[in-house]
Amino acid sequence: MELDVDTLCAWHGSGPQRTQILDRISLQVPAGELGALLGPSGSGKTTLLRAIAGLHADVRGTIVLGGERLDGMAPEHRRIGLVPQDGALFPHLTVKENIGFGVKRPNARDQRINEMLDLLDLGTLADRLPHQISGGQAQRVAVARALAPAPRLLLLDEPFSALDAGLRVEVRDGVMSALRETHTTALLVTHDQGEAMSMAGHLVVVANGRITQAGSPRVVYAHPVDVWTGRFLGEVNLFETQTDGNTAMTPFGPATHAEQEPGNVTVLVRPEQLRLSTSKGTEAMIVAIRYFGHDSLVTLRSVDQDIEARLRLVGNAAPAIGTRVRVTVYGPVRAFRN
Repeated sequence: MELDVDTLCAWHGSGPQRTQILDRISLQVPAGELGALLGPSGSGKTTLLRAIAGLHADVRGTIVLGGERLDGMAPEHRRIGLVPQDGALFPHLTVKENIGFGVKRPNARDQRINEMLDLLDLGTLADRLPHQISGGQAQRVAVARALAPAPRLLLLDEPFSALDAGLRVEVRDGVMSALRETHTTALLVTHDQGEAMSMAGHLVVVANGRITQAGSPRVVYAHPVDVWTGRFLGEVNLFETQTDGNTAMTPFGPATHAEQEPGNVTVLVRPEQLRLSTSKGTEAMIVAIRYFGHDSLVTLRSVDQDIEARLRLVGNAAPAIGTRVRVTVYGPVRAFRN
């Protein structure tokens, strides 16, 4: 079911201590799609999730799910599943008892438990208690428990943040598969840029209780609306320069951008938009290399202007530190008026 939130505001505290946390938040998540709320700590992401679930009382605005108004409705009537960061399993119940806890119809409970055990590959753990399973398994149980009552919307509050890198990918893939299989609309809260962009069909960037930008991850990453959003979504090189309206001259060569008035601009260039060249471009020296396995982030310094930038190379074929190279800018880039 489609989720539609319109001009939602929320506050914490009361009286002189009352503080606004959400300021006119509006977002949509299409039916059957995963949306991601991405933002720094304290930006209001969890408050927004709690407001949608009906767990935050001091709220103004509209929340519509599948055409039905939810604002003012009791949490238990909203048919929304919530997966908290720590899973919050009942310690005295087995895995299958945890999964079946929210299924109201006794005659359908066993069948639904078995479906969820199969869907999230938990069959061998059915009779274990939470302290007898791993953190990744516990998070899959938490997702199974939230999906078992067939919610109209699933809310996930940083459910993978406590897992190590390898396990995080495994659990994330399992959750994505379960959401696709059940055609469940979901909203994920995270501060992990890679997680948000790789999982979500719709990305919402939040800062200070407001949405800075929303859209497909590919569009938001490639076309940030401002410097802050661009920097938050990943590594960037920022150059203060001038444009003739279509092309700005950076320390590493000309860069094309969307048309605007000539004048002073800040140009945002992603590391992958800087390319090594054998014959043309600006001469630079490699001064540092950060190796990540799948790629390397190379810091280089232009010889003529003594300005540093970062360049991304796929694989492990980075030249040695101290090597002189030539660099060009591969566009288009983003240019923001100063």
